[in-house]
Amino acid sequence: MKIGILITGHPPENLIEEFGNYGDMFAQLLEDKNFTFSTYTVLENTFPKLNDCDGYIITGSKFGVYDDLTWIPRLEEFIRNCFNTAIPIAGFCFGHQIIAQAMGGVVEKFSNGWDVGYKTYALEGSLKSEKISVMAWHQDQVIEKPKDSEIIASSDFCKIAGLAYGKTGLSLQSHPEYNSAFLKGLMRERGSVLPKKAKEGFYENIDLPLSTGRVTDMVKTFFKTNNNE
Repeated sequence: MKIGILITGHPPENLIEEFGNYGDMFAQLLEDKNFTFSTYTVLENTFPKLNDCDGYIITGSKFGVYDDLTWIPRLEEFIRNCFNTAIPIAGFCFGHQIIAQAMGGVVEKFSNGWDVGYKTYALEGSLKSEKISVMAWHQDQVIEKPKDSEIIASSDFCKIAGLAYGKTGLSLQSHPEYNSAFLKGLMRERGSVLPKKAKEGFYENIDLPLSTGRVTDMVKTFFKTNNNE
């Protein structure tokens, strides 16, 4: 199965040598004998043809889905075309938000501020009741889900932290591709944009065990189950 990774943002340059870009991170996260990967820098308006891949991933970004940028409405149209042709698509952070917006949901800069660091979410809906711990770095949130979606993850701070769209869409507000070393680097490189409140307690939990394997299995199963090749 060929998965296209739609690049909507870049890590700080000082972190790329050690951790790679976001395409590298997702390819490493989802490494599997059944998957191959291609990357497309959609924030530079480089898009694949819809059928170039069997499924797609949308990465995180420093941009907001409401920003007036030419590639954002084009990406929304691409997402809707994936849904219309049953090509599975998954999104993380910005990817979670842009899928929701494209499908009729509402995304806003959250009034209670940022959610940064090691975070725990309750899995809900069709998934069995359990908790996952994943890294987060966001201020924007989906505040109204699309009509035909199901909430699959939530926390007290982020009520719509994960969405499922039948066999076609899966998204999480969190960053399963981030580990503690990368997030420490991100705080060092971009933490100056954060208010003091968002940084409180950041280093207290940052090295606790993550649910990376559980989330990876969830994403792999989504693609393998809904592979139309």
